[in-house]
Amino acid sequence: MKESTVPTINLAPKLRRDLSLWNPFDYLLLLYWLFYFPQAVRWYVETRDGGDNHPVQLRLRIQGLLLTVIIVLIICSIAANLGLSVNWGDVLSGVVWGVVWFVVVWGVVSGVVWGVVSGVALGVALGVLWGVALGAMSGVLWGVVSGVLWGVVSGVVLGVDSGVVSGVVSGVVLSVASSVGSGVLSGVLSGVLSGVWWGVVWGVVLIFAFFRPDNWLIGLLAGPQGRLFPRITLLPLPGLTSTLQQWLQQDWETAINNLNQYLRYSRQFIPVLAAVNRVLPQFPEAEIIYRVSRLAENPSDWQLLKYASAKPFSWSDSQIRLDTPARAAAAGFWYLHQQDTEKAETAFAVVRSLAYGEEMYSLAQTLHRFSQAATPDSIASLEVAPIAAEPSLRPQTWQAISSLNRVIAEIALAQRSYSQETRDRIIGELSDIIDRQAANLPLAEKALILSIAQKWKTCCSSSL
Repeated sequence: MKESTVPTINLAPKLRRDLSLWNPFDYLLLLYWLFYFPQAVRWYVETRDGGDNHPVQLRLRIQGLLLTVIIVLIICSIAANLGLSVNWGDVLSGVVWGVVWFVVVWGVVSGVVWGVVSGVALGVALGVLWGVALGAMSGVLWGVVSGVLWGVVSGVVLGVDSGVVSGVVSGVVLSVASSVGSGVLSGVLSGVLSGVWWGVVWGVVLIFAFFRPDNWLIGLLAGPQGRLFPRITLLPLPGLTSTLQQWLQQDWETAINNLNQYLRYSRQFIPVLAAVNRVLPQFPEAEIIYRVSRLAENPSDWQLLKYASAKPFSWSDSQIRLDTPARAAAAGFWYLHQQDTEKAETAFAVVRSLAYGEEMYSLAQTLHRFSQAATPDSIASLEVAPIAAEPSLRPQTWQAISSLNRVIAEIALAQRSYSQETRDRIIGELSDIIDRQAANLPLAEKALILSIAQKWKTCCSSSL
């Protein structure tokens, strides 16, 4: 077998130990993560495999608190030495508000990753804004500075967990809103409101907070997997799309792993999407469904499947197109993941004549029928689903459907002649799907199958 020429990319952080409270270099590393590699904080928490009260997460909260205080003290001390007015009471208020509200409250409600990243970023921004900028600036200049700082904070925070589309849009809205609230309002109060200043606020916030050209320029010095590879810029890196295209054409499986690395550990969604949309239609139609199924095996961002069929950056699923086999197949898997079985059935009907097309159409149709049943009577009235012949594209899914078929037959039997043994078999079959088979189910339809099994188990437990 010919060895693949496509390199396997690993963009995850290389840290192999816990961050230490006593190592000053770890604070520098955490500072770099927060502002230039926020995905690393999520990776750190996930790889340490701790619960909400795990010591690793507790230490991370403490480090976030200490880092916020240290950064603000350094910046404000420099400002004071430069002759700027520093109100240390306002500095303290800003730090406390940011840290307490976001590290503690959001850290509990939304998770430690979101809490620490947002807490440090906002604590620093508020501490500096309230303590230094408020005392040294006024009017539109205050609006410009505060707008920029809020924009940077929004860009950092929204780069952690949100998808590219929602992150960009939400971030722009937040930064513009904060810029308007601080820049425009301050300008009105000072009587110096003008289109020029508004343009400055808007331009600076949009360019530096979200497109991060500084990060993009640094990335020009790095290769596709170097240590300096940019993690937070939205600007497409030169040559990345063509590199990804070549990889997809040469080795689909390895290239998909690399795509997921870029989606998970950077914000280079646009080059990844462009490469997929250019290469996928080039394959023979007989290979399309199989290749899309591999793309949907374990994607780092499901939006990739959506925009492999939808118009770029359209917000609703109404913009999803089924006019080519590649788009229809991608839409089918996207709709399965969204548990919209009716639309999945429609999408797979377009590619029904292709290899695995009939199987995926039948699968979507079956899951649609099963998902509509919610009572013992409606379940018993279902027709047993035909099982795809081997070799099939989704053997684990068909195994689960076979179990659901047996449940249908058992419920019909129980309605004719009830027995505790029959009820136990029904509950046992559904429990087997939830507890054992779930681990092997494809991600696209996993949540849907589990919701069907859980719904049937609940209704059978209470009604049989």
